[in-house]
Amino acid sequence: MIQTWENEDVCKAIEETRSVCLKLEANSEECAQFSVYYPVMTVPTTYFIGFDGKQKLIVAGYVESADFLKKITEACDGVSPSDSASGVDLSINDKVEKAKEKLRQKQEERKFEESQKEKDDELNRRSTGKNVTKLKQWQETKEAEETRNQIIKDREEDKKAKERIKEQIARDRAERKARFEETQRLKKATTEKEKQEKLQREADEKRMEASRRSETARIQFRLPDGQAVNHFFPSGNKFQDAVDYLRTEHSLKNIQLMTNFPKRIYNPNEYGLSFSELQLAPSSVITVKLLGSFMSTPGDGGGGMGLVSSIYNTISNSITSVWNMIYTFVFGTPQQPAVQSNRSNSQQQRDSQTSSTSNTLRHRSNIARLSDRRNDDDDMALYNGNSTQQM
Repeated sequence: MIQTWENEDVCKAIEETRSVCLKLEANSEECAQFSVYYPVMTVPTTYFIGFDGKQKLIVAGYVESADFLKKITEACDGVSPSDSASGVDLSINDKVEKAKEKLRQKQEERKFEESQKEKDDELNRRSTGKNVTKLKQWQETKEAEETRNQIIKDREEDKKAKERIKEQIARDRAERKARFEETQRLKKATTEKEKQEKLQREADEKRMEASRRSETARIQFRLPDGQAVNHFFPSGNKFQDAVDYLRTEHSLKNIQLMTNFPKRIYNPNEYGLSFSELQLAPSSVITVKLLGSFMSTPGDGGGGMGLVSSIYNTISNSITSVWNMIYTFVFGTPQQPAVQSNRSNSQQQRDSQTSSTSNTLRHRSNIARLSDRRNDDDDMALYNGNSTQQM
């Protein structure tokens, strides 16, 4: 905007109109005095003021030189010749002095008003202080009276409350006594049941904890010939390792594995699960059965021996399972897995007697039945001289 004000055409136009130019800086004392009469809303702003002190035109913001010349012409068109003549007579210094005089008068008036306002404020403050003091005294007197009345009222209420409390205590004692007697009766009735449930729960938790912590699964295999073989497997290994062990170490190819407690037959789909997932850790007894072997019919006398052998193996497996649980609980799971294969003398004698009896029965009878080697579900019950299965 300074370039516009200092433009030659603009300066020439101002001289022709016999105008007086004043440039005031923003935030200066002169600008503050000027703002008293002519409010400054934005910077830069150009004011066109007539000889009578009235605003002719206000130009806010930046304006091009050509547009500013039009604004000068527009502002000066309303000035009459008489005004121009009177303006010529007045000198610039007179105008400035007159403006300064007005500013001084305005400042004095403002100072007087501020002084008068301070006096009025002081009088109001003193009057307010006196009124506040009187109000506080009145409030203190009223509060003291209310406090005295409240104390008397509280004493009466406390006396009544104590009487009500005594009555309530008597009722509560009677109710507590009745509830206690009822609770004791119910507790006595349910104590035995809770005790049994707790014992069962603790036993289940111990079995689950032992199975979870066991790193080794002690498996006792009951072979088809009645032999009991112990072997240790890592609990995380697959059940397929047990099948491979029987096929490799004992040359048992077409076999079926099962447990009696609980009663469960393992199918090939479960061979991919671990011993822990099948709940065979830390110890279990697995009965091994042959599939597709030669089996005598009930009519040739072999069925009786199969029944006796099945009953014996069932009892033997039960005793072995209980012994394994006691052994694991007392001595823990062995750290170094090893293979133990023992056969008792009584078992050898039983096998010899069973084999001899079976051979005798076969020779005496001319009736026999051959079964195919397929793994059909209908031909699962077979006989091999010492089978633990029943027809």
